[in-house]
Amino acid sequence: MSNKGIYKRADSPYFQLSIYHEGRHYRFTTKTTSMRMAEMIYNRKKSQLVAGEIKEIQPDKITLKELSDLYLKYSKTKKRSFTRDEGLVNNLLTFFGPDTRAHKIKAYQVEQYQAMRKNYTYGKDEKKKKKLAPATINKEVMCLRTMYNKAIQWGRLKENPTKTVQMFKVNNQLVRFLTQPEVESLLAVCRPYMRDIVTFAINTGLRRGEILGLQWEDVDLERNIIHVRNTKNGEDRKLPINSTVQALLQSLKKPSGRVFLTPGGRAVEDVDKGFKAALQKAKITKPFRFHDLRHTFASHLVMAGVDIMTVRDLLGHKSLEMTLRYAHLSPNHKSAAVERLEKAYTKPYTLEKVEVCT
Repeated sequence: MSNKGIYKRADSPYFQLSIYHEGRHYRFTTKTTSMRMAEMIYNRKKSQLVAGEIKEIQPDKITLKELSDLYLKYSKTKKRSFTRDEGLVNNLLTFFGPDTRAHKIKAYQVEQYQAMRKNYTYGKDEKKKKKLAPATINKEVMCLRTMYNKAIQWGRLKENPTKTVQMFKVNNQLVRFLTQPEVESLLAVCRPYMRDIVTFAINTGLRRGEILGLQWEDVDLERNIIHVRNTKNGEDRKLPINSTVQALLQSLKKPSGRVFLTPGGRAVEDVDKGFKAALQKAKITKPFRFHDLRHTFASHLVMAGVDIMTVRDLLGHKSLEMTLRYAHLSPNHKSAAVERLEKAYTKPYTLEKVEVCT
């Protein structure tokens, strides 16, 4: 299409118009499937805006349920987190009401939702009830924010009530990782297929979905590289593998299909049950998730002296901020930094005697 202001959206066969005028964003539907007609309507609408003949665009009277249905349809085809989005949307609909007009929800109501969720407790045992983590509440609000952003993009709404809402602060600096003895204990009690997966995770730092979805066509044992596809940040990347992973893959090698299979020959779809059983046998009592194997990979790299930028690249982080949580694990990293400065001089710096006036 020659005009970027003319586009189609997933839920309509008609061309849509997007026009910016004097700091405002206007959207129209053309009710035509002809590009030529859409261009004519675009030019007419733009002229009307310049002439002041169009004052204000009314928001679409879409309900929150209708908006969520459109969003989930989009999420199912575009996002890997569709199942999680379903749960988040259900929580939002329960609070705001499915029949509420989406354009009537205001920022203060979103903040009321945050407060309600912050005080929410869960668990069957009254004495052991827990509160939701701030990160969980943030995910729900971010889901709502994305829903509104998509609705604005689709021309269904004009404002996002979550735009000014602040997220809860989350402490992501502390990470749980296994020590070397814990790694050895865990591997010793894993079932063979689970041992392969855990070994692979600790030595590559890949996420669970990336591991379980790995195909043999993405494994290059000649160059010792894995092609990681459908990553969390949406970018494919190449990951080098060490000799441990190379030997593991050689032992599992097949012509095609998924890399990790169950004893019955089916692709492994879930590891939760087997992983939890192994943790119990290894007597790893502190809370530990499968995702923490990724933290274990990164933590041991930093403790071995690998620079933080290389760790970022291996983890596939887009921003350095996510990787900096491991920086404090570097052995004597601050002392080593100032020692380098001293070695830059050919002779040591000494204080000369100075006469002091009295």
